[in-house]
Amino acid sequence: MKTNDVTLDIPTGLTESGLKAANIILAFMEKHNMSTGGCRLFYSPEQWKARGEEYGTTSELIFVYDGGDLFDLLNGYIEGSYRMMDEFTKVLVDGGFHYEPCTHWYSAAYAD
Repeated sequence: MKTNDVTLDIPTGLTESGLKAANIILAFMEKHNMSTGGCRLFYSPEQWKARGEEYGTTSELIFVYDGGDLFDLLNGYIEGSYRMMDEFTKVLVDGGFHYEPCTHWYSAAYAD
């Protein structure tokens, strides 16, 4: 992953849990050489509320994947995606989180 890729920027104002969730997701994406597809990956719940979005506003972190590799993974379009989806879920669970698909193009991470 490119370290100067602004689509990977972690927003300011996240809780410690939100920051941890973002870093877990980034590490997973880096391990699997995944791309954002050009969309901004992370939003804070406050940024999400300000956009007028309805779902995920009480989470620790919003992650958007419209057009990115996470979209293909979380929507079952990658061969072997169930195994990788299980791995993605496991790294979040092991970090103390679960995620909730809000629509087909973004999800919210919650601390357990």
